[in-house]
Amino acid sequence: MMDKRVQGVVIGVVTDVEDPEGLGRIRVNFPWLSPDNASNWARVAVPLASAEKGLFFQPEIGDEALVAFEHGDARFPYIVGYLWNGSNAPPESDQKKRTLHTISGHKVVFDDTSGSEAIEIEDARGNKITMNADGITIESAGDVTIKGLNVNIEAQAQLTAKGTPIHLNP
Repeated sequence: MMDKRVQGVVIGVVTDVEDPEGLGRIRVNFPWLSPDNASNWARVAVPLASAEKGLFFQPEIGDEALVAFEHGDARFPYIVGYLWNGSNAPPESDQKKRTLHTISGHKVVFDDTSGSEAIEIEDARGNKITMNADGITIESAGDVTIKGLNVNIEAQAQLTAKGTPIHLNP
């Protein structure tokens, strides 16, 4: 690793996410150095980091990271964020939507489009929960099970059950 002071921030490429101490740290390589010059384990700055709390999203190998160094000392790197680029584009281009999109394809979308505001939670198989001004819609290509000690279904207007057949068990 580098033995000098580095002022400002630099770009690193994620090479290792298997922190041997389980502290959520990562290692990066720096594009201007040889591939043999991996960083020391770098702590990752995240929102709400606290004892067993906070936001945890591990980067993928090959992701670009923005790296700063403690007092400029290259032996003590910190990851302050990750960068989209020409080969890794953002998961959403609509400025009215805030999206969390995982590598497997799970999504949470907060849509602030005027007149069609919604929150959507969707898994990689297309099962989806949508909350908007019309109510809450649950969509699934498979079974939907609701379990609880007591389950109450109450409609202030019409309650419709549709199926072939419909089973009601005591």
